[in-house]
Amino acid sequence: MQKEYNLYEPTWCPGCGNYMIRTALKRALEELEIPPHKTVISSGIGQAAKIPHYIGVNGFNGL
Repeated sequence: MQKEYNLYEPTWCPGCGNYMIRTALKRALEELEIPPHKTVISSGIGQAAKIPHYIGVNGFNGL
């Protein structure tokens, strides 16, 4: 079972605000000791929708 939140390096453009969102979310989940397999992120479509993939949690994308 996966215990860390680092799976893939993001491919967003340099300076994209998604890096900070990803970092803050990852830190919060680690501090709260919430395991990746118990985490679900719901998002829209677009670049931010890749966050679940980049930190290895379950995700749902919709419009």
